[in-house]
Amino acid sequence: MQCRYLLLDITPSNYSLANRVRSIDEAKDYLNHSQEREISRRELHPETEFWGHCSNLQAWAENDYDSHLLDSKLAFPLLKQLAKLGDPIAKQKIAEQIEVRFREGYIPVIKYLLREAYLSYLTQEQTGTLLLDLIERDNIDLSETLFKGWILRFLNQETVDQLVLYLFTSGMYYKINPNSNIETCFDDIYERLSNSGKSELLNFLNQNGKIQLSKTGITSIPKDFLTIQIRELYLSENSIKELPEWIGEFSELEVLDVSKNKIQAIPESIGNLKRLRIFKCDWNPIKIFPESLRNLRSLEILSLNK
Repeated sequence: MQCRYLLLDITPSNYSLANRVRSIDEAKDYLNHSQEREISRRELHPETEFWGHCSNLQAWAENDYDSHLLDSKLAFPLLKQLAKLGDPIAKQKIAEQIEVRFREGYIPVIKYLLREAYLSYLTQEQTGTLLLDLIERDNIDLSETLFKGWILRFLNQETVDQLVLYLFTSGMYYKINPNSNIETCFDDIYERLSNSGKSELLNFLNQNGKIQLSKTGITSIPKDFLTIQIRELYLSENSIKELPEWIGEFSELEVLDVSKNKIQAIPESIGNLKRLRIFKCDWNPIKIFPESLRNLRSLEILSLNK
């Protein structure tokens, strides 16, 4: 843990930079180390550089250990050690600073805090709330860091279920596991939920009723979906070649979007979807449409070929 060099020398001419970034981490990435070579050319005297580092630490301490004022990889280990040694301000501030940095949403800092297990300083409720908020931002890289790591051990089972549910129903799970078959997703998810049975997860899915798998590259609709009371099914912009005959068994289905796929025919069973309000199947090479489409009495929106 050490400082490599003094990064910023903010003068009146570049106050705009100070207004654009919220932390040293953002400033460092914004400048992309472009000043490192410039600083080496200035050949700062070691004593000057030393006092520069000291003044940074002094500012950090005088501002109640505000992690924005130092590189996170320096600020949080220092805060952790001070809290361990009994510093009352550090003990109070460490959880607060972790939560603040998570809510700001700056991904490099969040990933660092996740990898270094700083979530252990938060309650399970705090952790669950923060992670659910993060995943809903649909950041694939961050979701992968969370889902494939050991971070879930900091959460209670209910929160884990909610996280996995969102990852699956939003399609994020399939995006971070691009080589897996959609048909095996259920089994993989159940395995990860070590303390939760299949029926509990299905109960979550039934309550949600919405699955979003657009732009995930899937080639077929898994029949396992019939075990869920799906009301909205989004499968657009994939490589699905056919709608299975059993599509008509989704008795609760209200929205079906299979636009921009490779579907060549629609089965007669589509007419069994008595609650279907929205059916989008445009941008598919469909030549003949079944007469049973006339049976969709609840239909409000129908998008066909273009």
